[in-house]
Amino acid sequence: MHYAPCLYGTVAELQGSASSNPLGAVLARVSGDAMNTKRMSRRGFLSGLAGIGAASALVACVPAAPAAPSDDAAGMAPADEAVVEIVMFDRNVVQDLEYRKELAERFNAEQEGIQVTVDVIPQGYDQTIMARIAGGTAGDAFRHASHFGMSKFTTRGLLQELDEFVALDDYDLSVFIEGPLSSNRVNGKLFALPVNGHAGHAGLYFAPEIFADAGVDLPTEDWTYDDLRDAAAKLTRDTDDDGKSDSWGIWFGAWYQANLTLVSAHDGWPLNEDGSQATWAEPGAVAGMQWIQDMYHEVEALPVMADSAAKQQLWSSGKLATALSGVWEGAYLGDITPEGLTFSLVPGPKGPTGKRGGFAGCNNFPIWSSSEHPYETFQWIKYLSSQEVGVEGIGRIGEPGLRYDVFEDPSVANDPLIIPHFQVLKDVKPFPAPHNGRDSEVIQATAPLLEGIYLNELGAQEGCERLQETIQEILDMPPVEAA
Repeated sequence: MHYAPCLYGTVAELQGSASSNPLGAVLARVSGDAMNTKRMSRRGFLSGLAGIGAASALVACVPAAPAAPSDDAAGMAPADEAVVEIVMFDRNVVQDLEYRKELAERFNAEQEGIQVTVDVIPQGYDQTIMARIAGGTAGDAFRHASHFGMSKFTTRGLLQELDEFVALDDYDLSVFIEGPLSSNRVNGKLFALPVNGHAGHAGLYFAPEIFADAGVDLPTEDWTYDDLRDAAAKLTRDTDDDGKSDSWGIWFGAWYQANLTLVSAHDGWPLNEDGSQATWAEPGAVAGMQWIQDMYHEVEALPVMADSAAKQQLWSSGKLATALSGVWEGAYLGDITPEGLTFSLVPGPKGPTGKRGGFAGCNNFPIWSSSEHPYETFQWIKYLSSQEVGVEGIGRIGEPGLRYDVFEDPSVANDPLIIPHFQVLKDVKPFPAPHNGRDSEVIQATAPLLEGIYLNELGAQEGCERLQETIQEILDMPPVEAA
């Protein structure tokens, strides 16, 4: 299984342009005031999409007008005409790439009018894809995700709207789970289909044997965050009597996407529904961040800002009792569970009002508005979004298709490591999207302030108030297309 980390730019790059760039000024103030550090909270997690910000100048060019669908309602070229060739770019993730190339071979064999080639960008994916758009060599579609930010592309007119194609094919969108489907819409318009994905960091993985050794009751579907806090405290131990904890009660991610689980479970959210107003200062968001800070510094149930590599090392050595994480852990933690321990899962805990936290993390394959064959490309995207591929993908790449009938399939409905995520996926919100397309800027500005809360350099209340002010400044900026 694989979860491609969200890649965003560094704070320093934008700080350097503070004199001429209003966002640079915001970031310079945030990072300078909050702390004397610019390191990000997860290795590689918030460092790769600098090209989206830095390369925005590359996409100032106006994309070609979207091509109209062919008169042939089936979208296939007649047998006596040239075959339509489609190119889709993918990330350099071995199991994902191999699987989608195999799917392309199947698709090509099943019909004669369209031939799909899956190409790979070996490194620097986001920077390269933006440069290709500017140079007219980006192909027809690309591997993306709604939680990587859709509006930063749509506000520039770079993505093909799909509503016309859906109507033309009488394609049934009701088969998709609502949250993931909605995450592919911007201002009411559909720009991608929800191919596969997850509910964010919405499952509580645990090793029952560690609970038994500590005399702690096993987690259940009815657990609350208070229950998790109490259990994590009891499960954190000093096993070698050196006066320091070395076996930990819990792990959760120290970054924006992971924190959405804790914030939403406490009835908070970073933005309002239309993405025009920051809501970090509201009580639910503050409560979620306070829970995180308390687990680090009051309960001391996990190392501060422990990254994914630390999580895997602790789990593989039998020194981690629980991990609040996502469906991708079936490959990561599941494959390294030590002998004598069992890899188990329940849905994430309930917050004060009974909500479970998370977000609709949707992997998708948007079609460029510059594609010469958008309608034919849509036929390929529908194939990737089919029930068959959605079920098969669980075993091949570790993430299920985001359709109701995928989870109704007997092989999935009876899978104890998948269904708990579906329980959350049905209720979570789409990933928060800034109305003005400044997804990357919001992530970049959020990172140092979250880090200040993690490190206890900012109190949760003060940190959230600073987040409120800083993010609202970005939301008040003009859309990226007018920047």
